[in-house]
Amino acid sequence: MDDTTILDLKEIDTLVRRVLLASGANAETAEVIAEVIMSAERDGPKSHGLAGLPSYAMSIRDGWADGCADPYIEVRAASAIHVDGANGYAQIAMRRIRSQAVEMARLNGCAVLALRNIHHIGPLGPDIEPFADQGLCALAFVNSAALLVPWQGDTAAFGTNPMAFACPRPDGSPIVWDQASSVFSFASIGQTRAQGETLSDVAGLDLDGVPTRDPAKILDARRLLPFAQHKGTAIALMVEILAAALTGGTLGVQERPDDEPKSASKDCGQLVIVLDPDLIGGHSFAESILPLLEALSDNGASRIPGDGRLARRAHAEAAGVDVDAGLLRKIEDLMA
Repeated sequence: MDDTTILDLKEIDTLVRRVLLASGANAETAEVIAEVIMSAERDGPKSHGLAGLPSYAMSIRDGWADGCADPYIEVRAASAIHVDGANGYAQIAMRRIRSQAVEMARLNGCAVLALRNIHHIGPLGPDIEPFADQGLCALAFVNSAALLVPWQGDTAAFGTNPMAFACPRPDGSPIVWDQASSVFSFASIGQTRAQGETLSDVAGLDLDGVPTRDPAKILDARRLLPFAQHKGTAIALMVEILAAALTGGTLGVQERPDDEPKSASKDCGQLVIVLDPDLIGGHSFAESILPLLEALSDNGASRIPGDGRLARRAHAEAAGVDVDAGLLRKIEDLMA
């Protein structure tokens, strides 16, 4: 097993920028994706951190994603922004429209952001946590090429279709959670395979359609299972409709132009809904949820969903993060 190296967050940010600039990304893309990867190494999940950097780099190098994309932004109504991401990463467009979305939500109570023609292979939480930092609530939904088999089905019909939620609280960092509609995300299954481990739960089908915990067999078949059986299927359907059909994105079951068999991110759709809770509710929202947060905090071993990231964040900011030496060598090869 490879040793690990401790890197501080600034070193991770610098490393990612160097790799992406060397791969043909412009400064804006390198800066934004470096923040995405650094935050995943800091807060988790690490499967979306440096482990995903080779995918970002190679997607840009082979022209699969545009590392110099210039998204086209169109305000279609008082509370609606539509974005053509120009085949770049969604986080680029999100950064450009964030301030406008905040102003829109403050004025009208909500802002609906519809993005299409994008890539999104990072966590969703960082897309919406900045809204909660400003006292707003936000939800996000993303689709991808078909990887998820509906409950009791045998053919993939959805992407892993993640969703995320963020809202403020009066006494600390925002509440933020982020989860896939599948038992495990595609990236976390890949990381489990790389570590030579077996998944803790049955999470997909093998090439013969047999349920399995073997990450290699699931990735070969590209057939993941939904969490909570039929309930996860219903969630995945909702995300597919909101993120793809509503935004004008490509459905998971549709062919993507110049499709690459091993990539799922091209031509995704993303929907983000931003709400001003005080304007809509007419009272102090953050204070109104205190009794609920207290009930969750004093409830055995339970914790408020998403709060595990805060402990990881504090540790990473103080002590850095452990990075697998083999992964670092792979990243250094990219720069060569």
